[in-house]
Amino acid sequence: MDPLRNPYTPNAGARPPVILGRDDQLQTFALLLARMAAGRTEQSMIITGLRGVGKTVLLGSFRTEALGQSWVVIDSEVSKHSDDAFRRDLVSDFRTALFELSPKARWSDRLKRAASVLRSFSISVDPSGSLTAGVDVAALEGQADSGNLHRDLSDLFVAIGEAAQEQGRGVVLLYDEVQFLTQPQLEALIAALHKTVQRGLPVTLVGAGLPQIAELAGDAKSYAERLFKFPRIGSLSDADASRALADPAESEGATFSPGALHLAVELTEGYPYFIQELGYAVWGVAGGPTITPDDVEAALPLYESKLDS
Repeated sequence: MDPLRNPYTPNAGARPPVILGRDDQLQTFALLLARMAAGRTEQSMIITGLRGVGKTVLLGSFRTEALGQSWVVIDSEVSKHSDDAFRRDLVSDFRTALFELSPKARWSDRLKRAASVLRSFSISVDPSGSLTAGVDVAALEGQADSGNLHRDLSDLFVAIGEAAQEQGRGVVLLYDEVQFLTQPQLEALIAALHKTVQRGLPVTLVGAGLPQIAELAGDAKSYAERLFKFPRIGSLSDADASRALADPAESEGATFSPGALHLAVELTEGYPYFIQELGYAVWGVAGGPTITPDDVEAALPLYESKLDS
């Protein structure tokens, strides 16, 4: 069949044609935004699961939902790096967030204060002020300038949260690969988020990481177990796996025979990444428009070589 029309997406973080088996997580995120927009508190969330189950795809869906609700989104993939580099990344992200909350020409006193706190937060790693270019405010002495990441980040979160609240907006941090945070970095984020919860401010953190992140978060701060939900995602049910294979094909005018669909689900065991790899390989060998068990068998060498590599 035409390779240009191949609907399967075996790429890291690529959105599949249909998202299935993740309704609970999508509804939980929608409720989180709605409750915080209404001035209520709600547990933040860190999605856990092995690689290839769709954690990054879920974060992408969360981003779309948040932007649709006029939230300011800080979208970041965590890297292994020093506290100074981590602080620099935060400065860049929150600078962008400030300008998204309001154009500088219309900054209120709250927004100007948040900008001053951001400038204070940046001084230890950026004395020249290049990271806060365009902010053009003086640092606020005594706020976010102690050099202690835990305390300084709490000051910054509160200042940004107060500015967002005044604007009738919220800020959501979407962090992928959370397990790459060092313990001090993770502890600082948890403590800062906890401070915004105590103040009833519209700031939340929704992350994704490997299964060990729940334990790492608990080790960093014991109250993380109450601050976050840790839903774990994995393989799809047979029904959802069948749809994940069949629906994209049907959208391009092809059909899996019942035998081919049964064999494909059996081979992938419902693992989302495996489904995309097998679907992609089958499309490349099938004559169509009906995909047969023989087509699935013919695709196995390519499918298995991709997984092995």
